[in-house]
Amino acid sequence: MSKTNKELAIDVAIAYINNIYSQVSTSAGTQTQKLSVDTCCRIIQDVYNTLESLDSDNNK
Repeated sequence: MSKTNKELAIDVAIAYINNIYSQVSTSAGTQTQKLSVDTCCRIIQDVYNTLESLDSDNNK
């Protein structure tokens, strides 16, 4: 069964956030970065909107 756009948006957001945290480092070692709930929600919404846009383009 294929995933919905909502499920895909969550998967992409998780991968994106994991990538942000894996790239944050300094010469003194790993530095943690805080990500706000608003930022997480914005990432999910932006990815979801993009997926919906792609679906609507394919249905034309």
